[in-house]
Amino acid sequence: MILELQELQVQIKKLLPRFGMDVCFVAPDCFKSEDPDFKQYDNISEIIDEVDVVMSLRTQLERHNEMYFASLHEYAKDYCITKDTFGDRDILLLHPGPVNRNVDISDEMLVDPRNKILEQVRNGVAVRMAILKKTSFR
Repeated sequence: MILELQELQVQIKKLLPRFGMDVCFVAPDCFKSEDPDFKQYDNISEIIDEVDVVMSLRTQLERHNEMYFASLHEYAKDYCITKDTFGDRDILLLHPGPVNRNVDISDEMLVDPRNKILEQVRNGVAVRMAILKKTSFR
């Protein structure tokens, strides 16, 4: 898992700025990067007023050899994206799927109009093709 996470972080650091994105991470300490170049936060409330998009990721506990939280419920208390998290802010919600309901994202946010997860999934192949074209041969 650590190698995969580090490789993902390297790719994010190289790719997303090409599209004008400034990326930050919100995670518990056990999942934070050791790379000091990444902006990292303990809680989404620290940065929520400064973002346009939230990309939530699935809690992939099956990939870990140890438990970092007493339960998914304990994890969700701090990291589940809810209506309270977003408030009335004009922020888009993305997630690559599948979603752990009420752990990654609350049921109420899954039907919120700011949720663009189904559009993200529907357009995924075309977007990845465009990214490959934009980043190839440079």
